[in-house]
Amino acid sequence: MAKMRYDIKRRDAGLSKIIQYIKKHRFIQILLFLTALTISYFAGYCTRRVHDFRQQQAIFQQMAQEYRVALPQETTVSQPQVEQTEEQEVESQEAEPQEEIDVIAEFLAIDGHQELYGNCLAEVPDFTALRQINDDIVAYLYLPDSVIDYPVLQHEENGYYLDHNLNGSTGYPGCLYIENMNRSDFEDPATVIYGHHLFTGGMFSDLENFLDPEYLDGHRFYFLYLPDEVRIYEVVLAAKYNNEHLLVSCYTQIEENLYEFHGFEGGEGKLIYDRIQALGLGGNFRLEPGEEEQMIFWSTCLPARNRRIIVGARRITEENVRQLMG
Repeated sequence: MAKMRYDIKRRDAGLSKIIQYIKKHRFIQILLFLTALTISYFAGYCTRRVHDFRQQQAIFQQMAQEYRVALPQETTVSQPQVEQTEEQEVESQEAEPQEEIDVIAEFLAIDGHQELYGNCLAEVPDFTALRQINDDIVAYLYLPDSVIDYPVLQHEENGYYLDHNLNGSTGYPGCLYIENMNRSDFEDPATVIYGHHLFTGGMFSDLENFLDPEYLDGHRFYFLYLPDEVRIYEVVLAAKYNNEHLLVSCYTQIEENLYEFHGFEGGEGKLIYDRIQALGLGGNFRLEPGEEEQMIFWSTCLPARNRRIIVGARRITEENVRQLMG
């Protein structure tokens, strides 16, 4: 007991010396004050950031639940527009008309699809209501059984929605968006949708799951809603990749560090698929797309420097919907 009292006295004496030392040195007092102030500011910043993030996520969740309407009769699943030469137009006019395939009906007729995806095609986002929130909304993206249930935006300033939210405020989680070299009607051969990889989840944070073949097989189809159309996409690849712009083949170098977008020539979706397969850092390639298939690529960053996760999907059309039954 005497030894314990001695140790306590020695500890108190040591603390007293430290306090006296601090009192004698003004710069140490200032340093401690600044340290405490910094810690307090950082804690407050983190608290505000988490609060703002949750607030923005709540807006998206409300949108997903409330801004949906029954599928209008005029809403269709249209086919990619392919320019024809004069000779092809004449041949088309002379050929016997072919029966038009209802892509949605064919898709839902596949065993199990009605139960899994019927609700996805029964209701669609209300774009009139959505655009009252933000006029930059060009589409709506939905992957069943996942957190991906978000509008897709396009701004004249590329990268704007990296740090701007749906209501125009600055911060995270930002929004899913396409750049201005892509058409807002998603008629390009290849379209890239960007979104953040966040430690708090949401947006494109779960794309790494697609590297697991079992997960990909269970999340093979997703839906892109446009103002007057519903499109179905089938995921065909998921891979780690470098930080290269996926539409690099669509740019012409003018001078050092200066490039000009020259547009699409056709087949860029397949070109990107081949490039990722050849130069990627491992992934899941379940189906090779056709040369002329329209594709969408999701892109998000990884914590590792200059690394991304890419998920690519082909559009389901009259030409390929019946392949799904095989």
